[in-house]
Amino acid sequence: MELQLKFSSALSALVPTNGSKVLVAVSGGVDSMVLLHLMHQSNLDPIVVHCNFKLRGKESDLDAEFVRQSAENMGLTYHEKSFNTSEFASDNGISTQMAARKLRYEWFEKLADQEGCEFIAVAHHADDSIETVILNLVKGTGIAGMHGIKPKFGKIIRPLINMHRAEIIAYADHHRIVWREDSSNSETHYERNFVRHEVMPMLRSLNPNAGEAIANHATLMQRYEHILEWITHSVEAKISRTPHQGRFTIFNLDLLKEYPEPTTLLYHILRKHGFNYGTCELAIRAETESGAQFISGNWALVRDRSTVVFTETQTLHSEEFFEIHEKDSAVDVEFGCLLLSFHEQVDETDFGKSNVAYLDASNITFPLWVRPVQAGDRFHPLGMQNSKLASDFFTDIKASLVARTTSYAIGSNDKILWLAPHRIDDRFKILPNTQRVMRLEWQSTA
Repeated sequence: MELQLKFSSALSALVPTNGSKVLVAVSGGVDSMVLLHLMHQSNLDPIVVHCNFKLRGKESDLDAEFVRQSAENMGLTYHEKSFNTSEFASDNGISTQMAARKLRYEWFEKLADQEGCEFIAVAHHADDSIETVILNLVKGTGIAGMHGIKPKFGKIIRPLINMHRAEIIAYADHHRIVWREDSSNSETHYERNFVRHEVMPMLRSLNPNAGEAIANHATLMQRYEHILEWITHSVEAKISRTPHQGRFTIFNLDLLKEYPEPTTLLYHILRKHGFNYGTCELAIRAETESGAQFISGNWALVRDRSTVVFTETQTLHSEEFFEIHEKDSAVDVEFGCLLLSFHEQVDETDFGKSNVAYLDASNITFPLWVRPVQAGDRFHPLGMQNSKLASDFFTDIKASLVARTTSYAIGSNDKILWLAPHRIDDRFKILPNTQRVMRLEWQSTA
């Protein structure tokens, strides 16, 4: 009766809306069969789903048949899917357990969408959470690995997460719930089974209440994590800005270093993108050279003087290329828009505008081209007779990484006319005898 009350309380907190459709994952083991029984008793009429991972031969098929028959006896909708788990694990270079997890949850999410289900209930319990804490501690982790398994993550809900396995078995015995025992649960070459059968008994020899103590620790870590998340969001808002419609996040290191443990703060901001503590430490070290890049998947972290810039790697290596014909009036590019027009003279109201360039039209051949500035680009900055590398020009004007990345070369044939929005090429400047001028205007998304 006590477990049923705990379950009802947990379920109402996780599924607050009456009439919500729920998938329930049922393996046939005691945990999932108790979960199914409790949900059915709560009049939820969940949709039962079962994965056959084809890892235990005939035993796997018998599990599937058992779950199907159980759902049918309850009058519940049933879905089953078989996977070649071993082949998937081999093809993707991951463990069998990781392969099964990935296949399972991808199918659950897809099926939930098809069936219009708001939630996917799984049978993780308190002992699973304790084992997770121990495994994460051994592998090395921060607070995120110490909070154990959360009751809710996205559509996934775990109504049994605060209930121990002994309670679940006692409930099953009391209600005469039949289940199937997975023979692989006794094999200690699996990490989790080793913790369950070898490590936990040793810990309980030191403290008979070791399980409860670890569970309480995990709960405390969840609360600490909430505090840390609040602090992290607050600090991020104060030390960063996001120009160009959020395509960049620029962290001010001087402001970051005013807080205790700046590396830890940066790590907690960026960890969801795969950056580890060591990378964050390297990025903010005083001796790290400007331009140093750190990559995590599709994301880049770049040191830029007294800032660290976070963006997608493709942003730093854009392959944009556009042509402009004489009849065109505008071209849209990733970080702005270039406007084109022709005039007999310069409009004096444009004086002092760095984003407007006037060029001698008689000296220009169409089509023009527009692309991001590339390594090796050279031009003759206005006032100079000799050429200069665009990279050296950027260094001279102390252009930031974002300014360099969002600058464009506008050219004709093999010559750059304008390094927009910074400097025109001296060879195309307006002269006293210029009769037709081309006006270019750069409108940035910043």
